[in-house]
Amino acid sequence: MSWPRLHPEAAAELQASIEWTQARSPAAAKLLFIELDATLTRIATAPCQFPVWQSDPTIRRAVLTQHPYIVYSLGDAPGETVVLAVAHTRREPGYWRSRSI
Repeated sequence: MSWPRLHPEAAAELQASIEWTQARSPAAAKLLFIELDATLTRIATAPCQFPVWQSDPTIRRAVLTQHPYIVYSLGDAPGETVVLAVAHTRREPGYWRSRSI
């Protein structure tokens, strides 16, 4: 299965998270990629399985269980979903809200 479309800044965040982790632990980076891949595939397949974000019911949030990241996406139909952010949980909530698709 393929991933949903990634906002350019979300794609940069995804790459930066993998690179940062890779520089510290290649094994941890591999595990992070595996979890991100699985989460993005699930978002592409059935985005409605994830809860809506409390601040905006049009946005869904997928919390990674093994790593400190949340994937925020827009759209409820497979094939029409856009990932707006791959956010580290320590970042300011909603910093990505101004991103347009």
